[in-house]
Amino acid sequence: MATTLSLLGEEPGTALILRSTRQHPALLIQGDRLSIAAQVAADLVSDLESADQKDAAYSARELAETLSEWLLSYERMMNDARRELPYSKP
Repeated sequence: MATTLSLLGEEPGTALILRSTRQHPALLIQGDRLSIAAQVAADLVSDLESADQKDAAYSARELAETLSEWLLSYERMMNDARRELPYSKP
């Protein structure tokens, strides 16, 4: 049986999709944004290995902001689609 996808929401650079084989929707991230986040994470590792605390803090902050933006986007689209989050918020 083929997996089908349902588009539940869209925001710039992301989309909320539901696969027919899954219970909860997933966040689809545009490839260029994912590539940038991966590079920031690699920079963070490099900065930590070289003990460059200032650059490591910058990279960590940038990565945390990106992940937070994606999470907020997911939560907004889940709310708009009238779906419950698959996790509890603190």
